Amino acid sequence: MYKRILVPVDGSQTATKALQAALQMSKESGGVVRIVHLIDATAYLSGSEQMVSYPTDLAGSMRHGGKKVLADALGLAFAMGAQADTQLFGRFAGRLAGGVVPPLGDLLVQVLAE
Repeated sequence: MYKRILVPVDGSQTATKALQAALQMSKESGGVVRIVHLIDATAYLSGSEQMVSYPTDLAGSMRHGGKKVLADALGLAFAMGAQADTQLFGRFAGRLAGGVVPPLGDLLVQVLAE
């Protein structure tokens, strides 16, 4: 069925449910799950930051949190006996076209809010 499944995660319950489903599908089909987390500090900017001071290590904190989300997701994959790897991205624009999904990727799981 699916040999390569891409699952973005953010640590939410909805993303975890999607990951569980993808991991189960990969186990049944002998596939591998690539678990990704995307961080983009610019998502927190409104355009009026010239006069506002932000923590200097916002991106570092986001990276640290992203690594924890990925570690937890990889732990779930291990517990379920599924093959998986992880990848952390600083910015998402163009990443899907730029190598996250192999050219013949089988499935991209899209997580929608409940």
